[in-house]
Amino acid sequence: MTCKVYKERIGVHRERGIFIFSLGVLLSLGGLWAAEDNPDPTVKSNPSQFEDSIAWIPQVPLEETVTIVDSTACGLITLRHIEAGGIGYEHGYSSLTGLAFPNTTPGRWVWPVVDVRVHEFNDNTQAGNLGIGARFASSKLSRVFGANLYYDYRNTHHGSYNQIGAGFEFLGERIDLRINGYLPLGEKKHTITHCKFRYPGGFLMERKKIETAIGGGNLEVGAYITKVRHFSFYAAAGPYYLTGDVCRHVFGGEFRFDISYKKYGFIEGRVSHDNVFETKVQGMIGVSIPLGCKPAKNGLTKRQFPEEIMSIPIERHEIIPLEKNCRWKTNF
Repeated sequence: MTCKVYKERIGVHRERGIFIFSLGVLLSLGGLWAAEDNPDPTVKSNPSQFEDSIAWIPQVPLEETVTIVDSTACGLITLRHIEAGGIGYEHGYSSLTGLAFPNTTPGRWVWPVVDVRVHEFNDNTQAGNLGIGARFASSKLSRVFGANLYYDYRNTHHGSYNQIGAGFEFLGERIDLRINGYLPLGEKKHTITHCKFRYPGGFLMERKKIETAIGGGNLEVGAYITKVRHFSFYAAAGPYYLTGDVCRHVFGGEFRFDISYKKYGFIEGRVSHDNVFETKVQGMIGVSIPLGCKPAKNGLTKRQFPEEIMSIPIERHEIIPLEKNCRWKTNF
């Protein structure tokens, strides 16, 4: 019997280069968004000609066609740690995240969003997320609607994985709804071990242990329970489904409970269970630096619309899940 173990080392510098390049792209997009509200003053227009050309169009009040909210959103820089492993990963990790709104001019009804996250696992592997999106505020419904698009990355001691994700969010003063989808790209499988068993008569049995990136989606319904002094209480739960080039599809549910102190810190507990990764219990703690946030009003038992709702971090499965399985091959 011969047994060979393949451990593919990853080009760390190349992957860091991808992160730096992607971050530069996002910063450039932020500059373009900021430029929208600062046009070139040398460019002039003739308003009388424009008014004459549209005089035949019925005039409709602006408030009947689009909701304008005279407010601003604020960003967050957060440092957090989660322990232990979760859905599709075996170790805890630390994260540095930044949530920014490149253009927060008062009076806007749509806010562009940039979300950057870098993760370091306890086993010295890395992951990251680069996301862009937009959030829309409706004063008639007292709700915020959002859409986002993400690039996700993860490496292990055997290879690297890439993924794109998209999500929609419906956020209110009390109740939230989130829907997210995930699609792995490129190389989705890497070999962990490769063993061959030889028997008399030329018979051969071969076994490969493989880790595979799996995609899917999740849905979450959350509830802002109450606020006691400066502490806020929040709970959310929902199902998730994952699949790929694996023997079993993953179907399960997740519950999380969060206690936050203003916008400066939080603790969170998570419990998930499914038919493949079974039960996972996790705890998370984090501290945040708010950027440009207005002081919250005292005495409120629900979230303040729209400032507090607009600045809620985007919730999604940020780590690409991997499933490990063995595959056999014989010549008899």
